[in-house]
Amino acid sequence: MDLLPSLPRRCNNTQGTVARHVVELAVVLERLAEAGLSLKAAKCSFAATSMEYLGHDLTPEGIKPTSRLITAIVEFPKPDDEAAVRRFVALAGYYRRFMPEFGSRMAPVDCAVA
Repeated sequence: MDLLPSLPRRCNNTQGTVARHVVELAVVLERLAEAGLSLKAAKCSFAATSMEYLGHDLTPEGIKPTSRLITAIVEFPKPDDEAAVRRFVALAGYYRRFMPEFGSRMAPVDCAVA
């Protein structure tokens, strides 16, 4: 079910004034209410220029991995067993869309644990 068919699907879709943002926000909240859905105020952020969502930073420039999870990948301890290798591959694989040739780079690792 598409609750907001008239609104674009980008983080920076509110162009213009704060007044326009408030109007578009009202549309979103109204549609959610009509669908019987609610939001937790403590988890909401309004009129923000960026936000973190599911391990990604959403900004007007686009989507990028969060720095804290990149740090977790870079500082991942050297795996000492197959389970640790699989955990690393899963963690790094979450950001595969941001890593050119991820599959070919991880192929030797995949072969080692297959």
